[in-house]
Amino acid sequence: MKKTTILVVIFILGLLGASCSKADSPVVEWQRYMEAWNNENYEEMHLHLSEKSKGQRSVVDFEAVHEEFKEKMKAEQVSIKLSESFDEESIAEAIEEEEKIILPFEGEINSEYGRFTYQGESSWVYEDEEDRWMLEWDTGYLYTDYEESDRVETYYEMPQRGAILDSKGEMLAGSDKAVEIGIVPGRFTENKETVIAELAAAFELMQEQIEERLNLSWVEDDSFVDLLVVRYEELDTIEEIHEKSTAATYRIVQGRTYPKKDPFAHLVGYLGYPSEEEIEKLEEEGFSADHKVGRVGLEQAYEEQLRGLPGRKIQLESKDGEQRELLLEEQVQDGKDVKTTIRSDLQEQLYQALDGEQSAGSVIDHQTGEILALVSTPAYDNNEFSLGMSSERFQTLQNRSDAPLRNRFANTYSPGSTMKGITGAIGLDGGFIDKNFTIDVNGKEWQKDGSWGGYHVTRVTDPGRPINIEEAYIYSDNIFFAQTALRIGAETFIDRAKDFGIGRPLQTAYQWRTSQLANGQSIDKEVL
Repeated sequence: MKKTTILVVIFILGLLGASCSKADSPVVEWQRYMEAWNNENYEEMHLHLSEKSKGQRSVVDFEAVHEEFKEKMKAEQVSIKLSESFDEESIAEAIEEEEKIILPFEGEINSEYGRFTYQGESSWVYEDEEDRWMLEWDTGYLYTDYEESDRVETYYEMPQRGAILDSKGEMLAGSDKAVEIGIVPGRFTENKETVIAELAAAFELMQEQIEERLNLSWVEDDSFVDLLVVRYEELDTIEEIHEKSTAATYRIVQGRTYPKKDPFAHLVGYLGYPSEEEIEKLEEEGFSADHKVGRVGLEQAYEEQLRGLPGRKIQLESKDGEQRELLLEEQVQDGKDVKTTIRSDLQEQLYQALDGEQSAGSVIDHQTGEILALVSTPAYDNNEFSLGMSSERFQTLQNRSDAPLRNRFANTYSPGSTMKGITGAIGLDGGFIDKNFTIDVNGKEWQKDGSWGGYHVTRVTDPGRPINIEEAYIYSDNIFFAQTALRIGAETFIDRAKDFGIGRPLQTAYQWRTSQLANGQSIDKEVL
């Protein structure tokens, strides 16, 4: 190893000696050029270029092409060094003959995409007027075969969204065949208005909306002008119209579908277009601005898990799209399935039992706490939202007096007499009352004192005698539990109510409203 090092040093000194009678050797010039390059001294680098190379590119242009390359590659540092493997004898002879000399070099790029190395050859010519060896430069010095027209492109592969499943693995939401309805304008004959009217009527579209789509700047005679996506079950409808006019057409696509429809609508939710805030995050991950996300229900609650991450391939390529270098490749990560505790049979039975009333219901396993069914009625078909719904149809749903879009099981309500069970439990457990504690109030109204003004606690029945807690439950006596609550006190009541989940977020991913005893964090008045 030591002998090799000595020979290389002797060789370089020999090259220096061979060229000292005329000019510094190309090896010395190349070392100066490399030092200038590594220091990003483009003006000094330009001085080493041959007259031909200088004529092709000014100092400003020379610097610009280097900086543009670094920007394309997101390079933090570009450095080069002389390769150790070159033909010593031929170089020495070429220096003597003042012929063109080729010096091999190695380049290294440290980039956001990673570390890349390449090899190249620098070409040196002796110019009499300058009495020195000069570099014949081209863009290939920046990277192997690099040209200014090369570009860095990013290609994404979209992930498959995960499915939502019931407790037995049956699909509640997933990817399935759907039908994209569209028009090819060049196929219209004299029946254009009739076809548009039929499409509007069949799929609840407005004729004006269809006309607007057909008049977009990119539309040509052979364009497929998409209108909406519908469930696969509606294929027959568009085929009937297509038989009358081939201008009305369709294509089979993959869409987010909800096979169990209305009974599961509020629970499962649907997809919709993202907000501006969501778009910013989605674009950072590689999604487009029109990528649909979970808007409500389980689709929203498990959005991160269901969505997955796009695959990404970043490459340096020619203007014709030919890959020069794969800079970065990340595999697509499909979304993960979400398996719920929901039993589809119970969900459907509960939905039927509520019979479209403005109501909500649940079935919960009292031993495990698992939610087996969760229904809000009336409901809607969530396929309409995910596949595409006309504004007219949305307004119809939104304006219905029975409010089918309202998720009633996710809201909070005044609990009424169910609070008596909690009040009694807190009172007994905390020693504020016992089983022998009684109240003796005559009549159906009671107030603590005059500070309550005109407010009185009222009850349905006057027992006509003192009552204890057992009898208070029998009569559902408001006055008994009001007095018990006063004994407990506001601060203790709020604190102990948390043992029953009041004031605590539910430990599920679903978006529930948090229950509360009063507005704010405290109860400031005895009379609420």
